[in-house]
Amino acid sequence: MRKDFQCVIKYRALLTLFAVAQFVVLSCTETGQKLSYMQVPVTKQEMEFSSPTISGSAHDLADTAVRRPELEESIHKDSLSKDNPSYQQEMEFVEYNDDGDYYMLLAKDKDSMHYFVNNVIEDRSLNQGDVIRIIWENGTISIAGDGETPAPAEIVTAIKKINDGKVSQFRKFYKKQLTYVPNEKEKYSAYYADKIYRSIEYYVVNTVNEDVKKAISAKDDIMYSISEEKRNARSFLVATISVAGKRLPIEWLYIDQENGKLYEWDGVKNVLKNEFNP
Repeated sequence: MRKDFQCVIKYRALLTLFAVAQFVVLSCTETGQKLSYMQVPVTKQEMEFSSPTISGSAHDLADTAVRRPELEESIHKDSLSKDNPSYQQEMEFVEYNDDGDYYMLLAKDKDSMHYFVNNVIEDRSLNQGDVIRIIWENGTISIAGDGETPAPAEIVTAIKKINDGKVSQFRKFYKKQLTYVPNEKEKYSAYYADKIYRSIEYYVVNTVNEDVKKAISAKDDIMYSISEEKRNARSFLVATISVAGKRLPIEWLYIDQENGKLYEWDGVKNVLKNEFNP
């Protein structure tokens, strides 16, 4: 078992050592705070302070988000009438999902995950963990491929960033991107590559791995490469995380390709640990 483990380590280290990467620097800003979990109705007059806008982006963008009229048409107009009540609540932002018939925004409160239809607001500057105030209406959308069957939905009308989460704080401190070490065998779309990047970044920011924490503190270049692996009939992306100047990787992170869940690898037992959920 020990010899097999050493072989796996050497093999994975060689994959990392022979990869070549270019360094890309990106500056961002952000900070974080506890949530206030209160959901209350708001009037149309109260909504005027933040018509579909978002503030506090990574690059200090203007507060006006671009509306998407071609996507707004996919929402049933009669479901967003002037008499329809609106709600607001502070939540923790999780992710954008623009890979379906409707653009979605995932956010969680103390008790549950919310899946908001986000076809109106184009800004995509939030990072996982950011605290936001979100305003929405309960409306109706059509389910594609099901005879355009109407379905209830929580439809975003406005978002305002309240405070930065750990990822945003990390970007402000670290002031550069993690470095992707390309693998000629793996080709990903820009959207999917960004999704992978954000998963790895979230792990790097929240892990208790001392080698990773030291690398962040020293602002060393943190690199990662991607391979694919099957375990127990499930498909995973495997992120080999390393630090410039060090011979061996410091961590292997498994990303479930079906649900996006993260798992650390136990190299001694060659098994995946429990889901990474800081």
